[in-house]
Amino acid sequence: MIKKINACLALITAAVFPVHCITMIGLLTGILPFQSWFLIVAWALLYCMAAHAAISVIIFFFANEGTDVLRYWKKNIGTIVQRASAIAVIALIHLHVMSTFFSKDGCKLSERPEMIPAALLQLLFMFLAMVHISLSVPKALITLGFLKSALSQKIAWILMLVLCGLLFASALIGTGVYCL
Repeated sequence: MIKKINACLALITAAVFPVHCITMIGLLTGILPFQSWFLIVAWALLYCMAAHAAISVIIFFFANEGTDVLRYWKKNIGTIVQRASAIAVIALIHLHVMSTFFSKDGCKLSERPEMIPAALLQLLFMFLAMVHISLSVPKALITLGFLKSALSQKIAWILMLVLCGLLFASALIGTGVYCL
């Protein structure tokens, strides 16, 4: 039951994440003016991520999930990357949340070169989150019983890679166009 709850949280987080990304890209590029619902989406995403992370840790330590992952690392490279990206996202989340310079002052990097590390950090954070989401969504769909065949699992994984790649590419383009 706890795995299914965690899978649902993963899917909710994966669904809210692109909305957050698109609104932030809109703010960055000046296409969208700031609206209070952007903060609601951001905080909802943060709380879903926190709940998902907490339940994942409980499952990992108390349900004996993943004890043989490193022993058979060649067969479990996706799980290892998924967990490593989750740890990196958790490590960077505070810096991501505290980097509010984008929506307050803009970030014309040519005029404010001191903001280059923060801009790169945001892109790194987004990339790591995309890696984690692209690996997690198919597994959540398997846990919930939506994907049964190996072919449907592979299709879901490829689809998530493409969708996450397109979203990340749009963030790179939007950040590059606005910030440079």
